[in-house]
Amino acid sequence: MTVWRLVQVTVTKQPTITGVADRTEEKRYVERLPYKTDRRITRTGEAMEPPDASGSRA
Repeated sequence: MTVWRLVQVTVTKQPTITGVADRTEEKRYVERLPYKTDRRITRTGEAMEPPDASGSRA
């Protein structure tokens, strides 16, 4: 899902979603993935390995 789509779905502003994406990526819950045909677009997706209870990867 793109950051812009998250903005549309949650009816919030892009800086708010960007901050949420920053924090969840930092905690390794989601990954940001570049869009193949447009460098301006970033997709977010569930991280391949969810963190354990301590927040670290297995």
